Amino acid sequence: MLENNNINSPATPRGRLIAYWITTGIIALQVAAGAYFDLTRFPVFSKLAAHLGYPVYLLTILGVLRVLALVALLAPRFPRLKEWAYAGLFFEYTLALVSHVTVGDGANAWISPLLFAGILMLSWYLRPISRKLQA
Repeated sequence: MLENNNINSPATPRGRLIAYWITTGIIALQVAAGAYFDLTRFPVFSKLAAHLGYPVYLLTILGVLRVLALVALLAPRFPRLKEWAYAGLFFEYTLALVSHVTVGDGANAWISPLLFAGILMLSWYLRPISRKLQA
């Protein structure tokens, strides 16, 4: 049987914490960038919303919700709020994927929401006990 002597391995508590913060950091950067682009109605995002059949005002709503999700994910404590943020972001990523597939976009358009949904699930799975709802 091989021993795992690497203290930063994902199999160790410290490695798990590092993996959690890496995945959470990736999601936080994506959510922050998305919120900025939504709230400023960045032209590429406005065109994308129109392409998917969404009204442009939806960008403002999504931008505000992303800011709230970002705060909930990164703030200490409030595990129930974190659960809601994870759920909301998962819905956002899966709906983005379905929207792209529905309008006939290729994999280059829907692979990104699929990857972010996967990273988000890893972040949720790896979160420390202090960030989980207690039974």
